[in-house]
Amino acid sequence: MSALRLSILRPIHAFIAQLRPGRSTLFNNIIVSVTPATGNEGLHGIVVVGTREGATGQWHTSVLEDLSLHAPEPTTWANVAVDAVHRWKHLAPPKETFVLAETNTGGAMVESIIRSVDVNVEVRCVRSMR
Repeated sequence: MSALRLSILRPIHAFIAQLRPGRSTLFNNIIVSVTPATGNEGLHGIVVVGTREGATGQWHTSVLEDLSLHAPEPTTWANVAVDAVHRWKHLAPPKETFVLAETNTGGAMVESIIRSVDVNVEVRCVRSMR
């Protein structure tokens, strides 16, 4: 990640963390969603979202960062996803930040590649359906 991008994100993280006084985290969960592309030319979708329960019990989801990539090697998108987990995890309670991997394309390979980058990152796998 470029130094410029990091210098922009750090103050944003600090600002967001101060928005909810009396609470140590801004979100209930930080989810790094990974949807691998099909074929060699597709876009690998990687999006960071935060979810939180509002005062009235309604759930809110905020898109925090779009890190989608065109046609990288599998370890490239896995590194991007794991890096995102580590950069955003401070905004949710411990153990509530995870990768949500869509496994229609690649199946167990998706989880395996992410774990090859960092075995400690929690990975939850889902199959998309209509």
